[in-house]
Amino acid sequence: MAGGLGFSTKEQTTRKGGIDLVGEVGVDLFKRNPSVGSIFFELRAPVLTSNRSFEEHHKLLLGFRYIF
Repeated sequence: MAGGLGFSTKEQTTRKGGIDLVGEVGVDLFKRNPSVGSIFFELRAPVLTSNRSFEEHHKLLLGFRYIF
């Protein structure tokens, strides 16, 4: 599990850039020294701004990470 703050840029004309609260949950699929492969789920939600609603500016991500 992990969390923190991030910044999202304006990637569409209907969205605005700003600070996001980031939460992540993942599990390691394999560990072979020094490599690690994991799958994770991430949620980004806008914070500290009144003009960025959750419904229009949240992001969900499912990813695979390979660290070598």
